[in-house]
Amino acid sequence: MLKRIILIIICIGLLFLKSLQLTDVSPELLTVGRLHPIILHFPIVLILLLLLGEIFNFLSLNKIPKQVFNLVFLVAVLLTLLSILSGFLLFSSGNFEGILMDQHFIGAIATGFGLLLTYAVYISLESAVNLKPIYLILLLITNISAFYTSHQGGSLTHGKNYLNEYLPFMSKEFKSKPVASDTILYVYEDVIQPILETKCAGCHHSLRAKGGFSVASIKDLFEKGESGKLPIIHFLPDSSELIKRILLPDTISDHMPPVGKIQVAKSEIAIIKYWILKGAKEKLSIAEMDSLNVQSLVYQLAPNIKKYRLNLDKAKFTASQIENELKLLADELEVSIKKDNKAEGEKYTISNKFPPVAFDSKKLLLLKPYLELFTKVSLVSSQLDDADLYYIGQMTNLKELYLQKTKLKGQNLMYLSKLPNLEILNLSFTGTEDKSILDLTKFPALKEVYLYGTKTSNEVIKAIMAYKPSLKIHSEEGPYF
Repeated sequence: MLKRIILIIICIGLLFLKSLQLTDVSPELLTVGRLHPIILHFPIVLILLLLLGEIFNFLSLNKIPKQVFNLVFLVAVLLTLLSILSGFLLFSSGNFEGILMDQHFIGAIATGFGLLLTYAVYISLESAVNLKPIYLILLLITNISAFYTSHQGGSLTHGKNYLNEYLPFMSKEFKSKPVASDTILYVYEDVIQPILETKCAGCHHSLRAKGGFSVASIKDLFEKGESGKLPIIHFLPDSSELIKRILLPDTISDHMPPVGKIQVAKSEIAIIKYWILKGAKEKLSIAEMDSLNVQSLVYQLAPNIKKYRLNLDKAKFTASQIENELKLLADELEVSIKKDNKAEGEKYTISNKFPPVAFDSKKLLLLKPYLELFTKVSLVSSQLDDADLYYIGQMTNLKELYLQKTKLKGQNLMYLSKLPNLEILNLSFTGTEDKSILDLTKFPALKEVYLYGTKTSNEVIKAIMAYKPSLKIHSEEGPYF
């Protein structure tokens, strides 16, 4: 009876945990909260083991002693409660928020509540055997709840849909073409193209052909770039600019791919060179290779090529999803969101329509999951103020920012100093003052600033330009985009 009373009290406590607010969390408690990712794995495994144990008992595969089962159950309950408590303390740190966080928290409460209820029924089985079906149903529901909660937690730490992001690529069509297992496969289409798309397409695609070079099609590989040199010359791999750039030491700026990007492996270079040596034919099949060494390299690379294809397909699928989400969001926010075809990767621009509609902090928060995708932002005549610069400061790929005629006073410009790529900033017709613009000297990439109609003085502007000659400060309203 005492066990049941304790379980009821804990269940009631769990129900009210989400509504509890901790205004002052000590460093000691926050340290306990940080243990949450370590602690939570144990109860998840134990809850699953309980279900498997019941299945084994039912099928008479391996009868688990009752004492062991009782111990596992009790430990699972205690660790689950500890996991929920540490998760709550981590949540109280204020570093986590949003729909995913709420779903994860509610899932954790449901799992804890379900496990306690299951345990209460379990300890009642000795006196009421007829409760066995209810117990098994509750145990199954608790496992489902634990899986859901784990999925939401994985999405929080590793990105949205972490567990199921590869599911769309499990079709037979995708699996039906293993590299180097069929004589109809081709060297370029099935080996080299995935390599080039993975290692080079980030900078050299049809919409953003850096240096005038694109790997979007085989035709592009034989078009001269801005250097005036051919990327590929038939039968001459060592004279082909593509091979030359790949083989350059990584200390030289012309080395491709740039340092920090995924490099082309030696085996991949050998296959590309062989293909060029044989005339760089589009329909040279793998079966036609007369070099056993290179053919062997193709076989060895098969798992990597498959992974390249999978990641490329996933990236395209994800990009399509994001593009559709942003289209819907643009309609909801009444702004214009367009793809930035000049930027590397899948990046976007956002701007107010004319005449501009009300755009405030609430609307900006709806963009939070996509902040890193924007390279240009023009929210002229919006209701944004200095507090909103905190979120704009998280747009790590931002290059141009136009905030003229907003409610800014410049007090939080320091948030923008963390942006590594911001080159143009327009603050015309805002309340920006001398004290605020001193922070402009700390912006790493800033080249142009527009301060027309602000409360800044010529003396301070001249002093900043003298201190940082690379920064141009314009006394004109400047462009809107």
